Amino acid sequence: MKERVISGLLGALHLLLLTYLGHYWVVFGVGVLVILGTAEFRRLAQAAGVRLPPVLQIAAALLYLCLVPAGDWLKHGCFGAPGLLGLTVVLLLFGYLVKELAQEDTQVALVKTGVGLLGLVYPGVLLSYIVLIRQLPEDGLLLTIFTYIVTWSCDTGAYFVGITCGRHKLAPKISPNKTIEGAVGGVLIGSAVGTVYLLLVGFPVLPWAVLALMGSIISLLGDLFESLLKRGANLKDSGDFLPGHGGVLDRFDSMMFVAPLIYYGALFFS
Repeated sequence: MKERVISGLLGALHLLLLTYLGHYWVVFGVGVLVILGTAEFRRLAQAAGVRLPPVLQIAAALLYLCLVPAGDWLKHGCFGAPGLLGLTVVLLLFGYLVKELAQEDTQVALVKTGVGLLGLVYPGVLLSYIVLIRQLPEDGLLLTIFTYIVTWSCDTGAYFVGITCGRHKLAPKISPNKTIEGAVGGVLIGSAVGTVYLLLVGFPVLPWAVLALMGSIISLLGDLFESLLKRGANLKDSGDFLPGHGGVLDRFDSMMFVAPLIYYGALFFS
């Protein structure tokens, strides 16, 4: 438990520092997470019997760079010249992947292609929304921290309520340790802490409190999705990047689902 708390606090502080600095710092930091997360996805796929080439990590990183505006030189995201170049490289890499898969049995090739596409989108696209929120012209920093707070408080609340009050299994075939009591506690705590943060920074409670509630629910779905991947691979953790927590996917599984909600919510309500 001590190791889990210390590594969690250090990881959170590093992420908050990069988020505060913004611009290239947060792009670089999340980019590292994309590469590590894709490597962990390849590990899960291999454990499930699907071998994916290392080029998948390069393709995911380039796809990520196509999606995030990294300052003036990528001001328009995938519509800027570097973004188009990156997109071209991704397509070339994908063509190489398809060519490689063509040498396999058709059914095996289809499975590998589908899993490979999921490996591109899961870390590469979903993690990019952290950067997109941070680079919103209005309140980008505050909304990024809001995303962190809702996700972390929901995860922490679900964990502690689950181990103290959990009696009824939530999804035993996917994640035997998760309980209905823990899930409800996580949603309530995530919503409450998110709402308190909104009041402290001066955001209107409505509609942002609704987003805090929705984010807490989606946070649990993101956790269950990654648990499903690990169950299919028969692995306890996706990696060992954070001692006591597992890998990047273990730590950011919920946030990858929450961040798109907050981003599009910010665009809709701004």
